[in-house]
Amino acid sequence: ARAAQLDRGAPAASAGMDTNSACLVIGASAFAAGAALRRRRARAEVTQAKAEAAGMESGLTPGGPLAAYSKALMEGAAKAKESVAVTKDVMKIKEMFVTDEEFLYELNFVNSVLDADPAQVLYKADGMIKLMKLESTVMPKFIKYLAKRRRLVCLRKLCDEYCGSLYQMQSIAPVYCISAQPLTEEQTKAIKDKMKAKIGVADIKLVQEVDGNLLAGFRLEWGYTDPLTMAAPSEGLDMTLKNYMEKKALLQGVVSDN
Repeated sequence: ARAAQLDRGAPAASAGMDTNSACLVIGASAFAAGAALRRRRARAEVTQAKAEAAGMESGLTPGGPLAAYSKALMEGAAKAKESVAVTKDVMKIKEMFVTDEEFLYELNFVNSVLDADPAQVLYKADGMIKLMKLESTVMPKFIKYLAKRRRLVCLRKLCDEYCGSLYQMQSIAPVYCISAQPLTEEQTKAIKDKMKAKIGVADIKLVQEVDGNLLAGFRLEWGYTDPLTMAAPSEGLDMTLKNYMEKKALLQGVVSDN
């Protein structure tokens, strides 16, 4: 019944990309992200600083060159019939830059190599590829291409752009749901249907978590700046009994203890 309150949306958009197998990999990763979400958020600030210290800040903003490189990588993966493998590599690289302390440590040594001539640039690319142990044949070649173009420093942001583009082109939106009790299949379907209409997408990847402290109902988060790691939601909706009781207490001049 609470899911019916979500009914405000526009008609769902149709999917615009034929790499459905790669999308399934993204969906599985989004589901797994639920369990690790809080751990990643807690460590994000520290690991981000280390990544920046490793020299991986590109100065490029989403769109523009990043979008062009991301599109080139998608096209290369599709041409080589390695869309799934490249998507896995992209996700692995993103994860390494966020949580892999050993990788970031070793990357400092790789980045200490000066790139005054092409040989040194490729040496740096080869060192990075060796650390990553990638699955596809396309991704290593693409990293070397970035190195030759003096764009190796944009690799991390390019992976963000790639994953975001997959979600957008497939018309998929991740939604994080925290409920007081496990959702039934009917409740899950109702929430996904309402959120598809509300956001205007063809499908919803619903990541679920149970928190008994909410007493009853559920809370939703969506509009993530990074749809893969599901960090920094821009929108949310709280329909929990705990939230209702706290609002009622405030109206009566009572401050509740969380």
